[in-house]
Amino acid sequence: MRRNALAWIGLAITLVFFSYAAYVTRDGPTSELTAFGATLLYVTIAVGLVVMVQAALRAYHAGNRWWAALCIFCWPAAYIYALAIDRPDA
Repeated sequence: MRRNALAWIGLAITLVFFSYAAYVTRDGPTSELTAFGATLLYVTIAVGLVVMVQAALRAYHAGNRWWAALCIFCWPAAYIYALAIDRPDA
C-alpha cells in the first residue's frame, strides 16, 4: 500500500474532480468553474502527471517497454499499471 500511496491519492483526487465537474454541470453545459474547481483541476493534472511518470519509470525498469509507453500516452493505463500490475505483494 505504501508503495502505491501516490497512485491511490491521485485516483481519489481524479474521482473527486470528475464528481465535482458532474455536479457543476448537472443542469447542462456551463463554462462556470469556481476557484475551487480550477484549483482541483490543476491538482488533478499535476498528480496525474506524477503518477504517469512514476508508473512509466517502474515499467521501464522492470523491462516492460510497452507498458512504459502506454503509461506515458494513456493516463488511465498509468493507474492500471501502478495499482493492479506493479503490486508489491505480487
